[in-house]
Amino acid sequence: MMKKNKKIHPARFARRQQEIQAEIWTTYLRFSPSYEIARQIRAKELPKSSLKKMPADFGKVLQVYDDFGDVRFIDFPNWYFENRRRIFGVMPETPHISTITRLQKGKERELDKIANDFFKFNVMHGLDMRQRINLVAIPLDKKKSELMKEFSEYLDKHGAKAPDPEDTKYIGLKGLQTRATINALKVIWLHAYMPKAPLWEIGAISDVSKTFSMKLSSLKKTSGNEDARYLMTITVAKLFKRALLIAENAAYGRFPSDKPTSSTLEFDWQSLTKLLQQRKTKLKLQQEHYF
Repeated sequence: MMKKNKKIHPARFARRQQEIQAEIWTTYLRFSPSYEIARQIRAKELPKSSLKKMPADFGKVLQVYDDFGDVRFIDFPNWYFENRRRIFGVMPETPHISTITRLQKGKERELDKIANDFFKFNVMHGLDMRQRINLVAIPLDKKKSELMKEFSEYLDKHGAKAPDPEDTKYIGLKGLQTRATINALKVIWLHAYMPKAPLWEIGAISDVSKTFSMKLSSLKKTSGNEDARYLMTITVAKLFKRALLIAENAAYGRFPSDKPTSSTLEFDWQSLTKLLQQRKTKLKLQQEHYF
């Protein structure tokens, strides 16, 4: 007998969608030429006088940088956990009453075991320290009615209430399709990762066109796929332009959007290739250190 798929709660689904959008947003920020200029200015790698060469509204990019920070080498799940509420106004999922550890009758209270159980609980459930959480000892050798009365009085005393929602600084826009946003991101990421690959090959690997990708699946030049290579090259070139607009809009606090901006900067492919190599090395070292 087949098991029925459990439906995802709408609120949990919405939070997951917000997290995915935030991850794509921060990825685009890594590729944004304007955001990199903002990083260099804040890191004092560029003099403030360089602002004179930037558009009049470049202050918006600096504000976004001050909010998001240096996203080049972040481990996104940890970064999002720390910043989701402050930047995106995403309230963490309300925790439930849970058992962390049990103190059994007649056994010595081992503080190491209690601390270890708390650590494991925190790893599994990710306690948000901005929420008010009390660790409470509940004696189970009492009547349920007595416990309910005491617990109700305890909650009244400690002022249990739902937190007020925080103001949302950045809200994802609607209009630009997710597929278009991701396709544009895939081609610039692959081009930075494989700078010597022809554009049609970048398009075939990233599968941005079902029609042409099928004809170019072998990644080999043939007389039979000449038209497909030509059309795929045009497709990828257009996606480069769209990706630049999305990245620059992201730096100005608008995402996802491919509307024209005041920026005249272009992708620095050599720097982006170097960045991807550095990021791969740093994240690998972070994982090795963690484990």
